[in-house]
Amino acid sequence: MKRRIIPILAMLACLCACAEKAAPKEERAVAVSFTADGQSLWAVGTRSILTNPDIETKVTCVTLAAYTGGALDAFGYYTSPYSMVLSLVPGRSYTVYALVNMGDMRSSLPALESGLEGLTYTIPSYTGGSTSIDARGIPMSGSIDYTMGSGGSTVIPVRRLLAKVTANISCDWDGATISSVTVHGMNGRLRPFGDSAAQGSSDMLPEVEYSVGGGVSAGTYVFYVPENRQGTVYGITDSSDKSHERNATVNAMRGRLTYLETSVSTTGTWTGTVTYRSYLGRNATSDFDIEGNARYIWSVIFREDELQESTWKRETDLSFTTYEQEFLLSPASATLEVGYTRTYRAFIRTWTVVNGVRTTYTDSVLQNTDLMWRVSNTTKATINSAGQVTGVSAGTVTVTARFEPSEEPARTATASLTIVSSGNNWDDSWDDHGEIILP
Repeated sequence: MKRRIIPILAMLACLCACAEKAAPKEERAVAVSFTADGQSLWAVGTRSILTNPDIETKVTCVTLAAYTGGALDAFGYYTSPYSMVLSLVPGRSYTVYALVNMGDMRSSLPALESGLEGLTYTIPSYTGGSTSIDARGIPMSGSIDYTMGSGGSTVIPVRRLLAKVTANISCDWDGATISSVTVHGMNGRLRPFGDSAAQGSSDMLPEVEYSVGGGVSAGTYVFYVPENRQGTVYGITDSSDKSHERNATVNAMRGRLTYLETSVSTTGTWTGTVTYRSYLGRNATSDFDIEGNARYIWSVIFREDELQESTWKRETDLSFTTYEQEFLLSPASATLEVGYTRTYRAFIRTWTVVNGVRTTYTDSVLQNTDLMWRVSNTTKATINSAGQVTGVSAGTVTVTARFEPSEEPARTATASLTIVSSGNNWDDSWDDHGEIILP
């Protein structure tokens, strides 16, 4: 991966040394300029939680430290990095270190150069406040070996201590839109001249979320994520196993790992939220390193298949909604006297089915004349084209309606009808229950 470096041009003043005793140090004003290597990493059309479009090259403050013979010899803090001054002894070899956008680090400088590897910088906040990354700029560091002559200038190359993470998100089914993109587990404790790695949850910054509105189904989102070198977990060969649910080693590390999370809201057949998470690293399987000054591209396409299985990587809070239809007659069963009539009603009942359970329904009444009607026994009852049945003789018949929509399969519905004789229909025989004696 090609590194992007921002050179710091610093002129270092010197004095001539005296043969009998060291000459006193003399400060000489120095012009300092910051230039990029020709192309910013900023991509037009992307969205970033850091609102400053110059965030990748922004410089607000610099601490310089010059070590010679392994000991600190000179240092300074500059809030106007275009006018930095150091006083160094001619003929000596120095290593000059730069701490950029970290505030005044002079009190943290170790007396011995060997202590620089353990030097730490705690990020005050990601956004909000005058000391945040958004306000100060991305923390950077670098060094150069320099031998003092009669003066001049040199370039101190510095590297960003944050990685650029570009998330390309898209939804490949109707009704799904991106609701949020969030980075979790950002390391807030950096080592400018060593490998930065969070040691536990206490080192972590609060999560940073990019809330997406307006029904967006695709987008590119940029995060600048602090370096967090957590190394390699050997043996992971499948991306689905890059999860603390499936790997004991990853589970032991989970409190100090960085991961990206995207949530999608959907309506329609699936209603609810789908969340996809992935631990970041230099590959999709075994590596968990977030390297400063590097660029990571994270692409996710949300598709409708395989949503039933919910895991940490792919969490689903969805209701699966389908619709079922029935073709029915009303009444479903009835009694009709000989010589009388009854008109049937045919309708389509549409059920809403959520997660396999019927919940509510709506009925759509059909025009009887659009149907074909018949009865199972015309000696018991007759029916006309309007669905009107007339009782002929006692017995039971089945009433059938057939519906043939133009672009759908034909449907049939049935109802049971019992025909009874007209009148009271009781047995008029008498039983002898005793005598009645009138006075």
